Amino acid sequence: IDRDGVINRKANKGKYITSWDEFIFIKDTIRALKKLSKSGFKFIIISNQAGIATGDLKIHDLENIHEKMINFLKKKNIEILDIFISYDHWQSNSFRRKPNPGMFFEASEKYNFRLDKTFYIGDDPRDCLAAERAGCGRILIGENVHDNEIEADYKAMKLSELTDCLLSKFKEYEVQILKKFLK
Repeated sequence: IDRDGVINRKANKGKYITSWDEFIFIKDTIRALKKLSKSGFKFIIISNQAGIATGDLKIHDLENIHEKMINFLKKKNIEILDIFISYDHWQSNSFRRKPNPGMFFEASEKYNFRLDKTFYIGDDPRDCLAAERAGCGRILIGENVHDNEIEADYKAMKLSELTDCLLSKFKEYEVQILKKFLK
């Protein structure tokens, strides 16, 4: 799952969330994550934070934001397994920075999961492109859903519009795995 624009409101273009006081949760996303968590979902955040490279954001401030965010979500029974961050400048062509898939591969290797059996939830064309390059399913939420140029497996204004669909899709995966196991 992406952070800015999915879990919390994005800063204005060219600006960065630099303190906990600026971090505003998207209530609909929290409700959706809570519903998914009740069905056993756990989450990994993959986020570009170019504010580190530009000097607008200090690493200790970012870590403070993430610590408070994780604690808040934990109180809601939403488990964040890990956060993968690209500190690279937006002009870089780092393999880790979305739209490149490096952080996806790192997460998959660390947690031993199949990328082709996961979905990445983002709000930006770069999120969908990175997910595609990593072999993940692509979910686009937010204002960009009306952009027909952005390819995604599922699009909705709010994540809550897709929770039942996601739960159904992962039930299909479970059935496929059971069938293979029982053969």
